[in-house]
Amino acid sequence: MMTHLRHAPYFRVLNCTKSCPLSLPARLVYGLLAFRDRIGQTANLTYVREYLRIDRTARPALDELATRGLVSVKNDQYRAVEPGPDQRSWFAPKSRPGKHWSDRFYTFRYFQAVPACPLTVQQLAVYYLCLCLDLERQEASTGRDRWFSIAGTATILSVSESTVKRAVDALETHGLCRFTRTPKGYDVEMRGSEHDWWARRPDAKPGPVWLRCARKYERSDKKVSRRSGPSTSCGRSTRVPTRTACAPTPVSGCCLSTTCWRR
Repeated sequence: MMTHLRHAPYFRVLNCTKSCPLSLPARLVYGLLAFRDRIGQTANLTYVREYLRIDRTARPALDELATRGLVSVKNDQYRAVEPGPDQRSWFAPKSRPGKHWSDRFYTFRYFQAVPACPLTVQQLAVYYLCLCLDLERQEASTGRDRWFSIAGTATILSVSESTVKRAVDALETHGLCRFTRTPKGYDVEMRGSEHDWWARRPDAKPGPVWLRCARKYERSDKKVSRRSGPSTSCGRSTRVPTRTACAPTPVSGCCLSTTCWRR
């Protein structure tokens, strides 16, 4: 996973086939609702607009999904519905079933971008497909046998090939990807990004690595102190954890004894 996307919230978009009549906003909304349905939650119109950054197309996308019977509405809350027998051919199926009905289809991750991100929804979708392709290449044992295709990407996202080409130019301009044309297709080289264009999960662990390690050992030390006997004047257990290399320097108010792990 790219470093700038490691702590970004995401959901999974269902890969569509050529027979899928859904537009790109409808596919993104359906993937978001299906991902929330996995944890038994729904979403309203405001949530969809803010998460996907689609103000004008959010309502038409929900109406399109409701017309086709892919979402249910109750008290302005939308919930994804499993595709029917005639609609399952719209999505790429997997050979093995999963716990949730969405696990039976191939997906790709769609990360949440902040309003300051200059990339459009189409450009972000193309970028995430390239990221998915790069991950598949790294996990495959046969090597780099899959290539980026303009026509294939346009089919998956239900957009025109000219839109995909403009997205490719935008990704290269911002330094996110590098596309090299080959006889089999485009070879995509993923690059890191220093831009703060993606949101951050509330449960993400901020700060440098040594500080996160110190907090981790502090939590483990609290558990030890409950089971231990005597403790030092600062309330810390006399038992010293095995790992102390990541511990910070002593803080004010600590006993600074030789048995205290803070030292």
